[in-house]
Amino acid sequence: MNTIKIKGVEYQVEFNWNAISDACAKLNCKPLRLISSVTELDERELPIMLHCGIVEGCRIAGVEYISFEDFSKAARISTIGELMTIFSQQNSMEVDEDAEKK
Repeated sequence: MNTIKIKGVEYQVEFNWNAISDACAKLNCKPLRLISSVTELDERELPIMLHCGIVEGCRIAGVEYISFEDFSKAARISTIGELMTIFSQQNSMEVDEDAEKK
């Protein structure tokens, strides 16, 4: 489980298909474009996509999520970098050989 702390509150983060689909609905884009080119999102698109991962994580955890406005106010470069790292880890195309053995 991946989490991020924003303004002293820890939020679960999940960039699963629900989060990606929600981001695409808000950005009017195709999910595969978002997955394949996350580093090419502009300054308007990137926060929306990252916030959707927080919203989905909170939905799974059954807790209240931070609003987009509060997220945007509180997010720092380090916050964005950490969330992008989580996105990359959760959506890696690499095969986990240990998982295949189970």
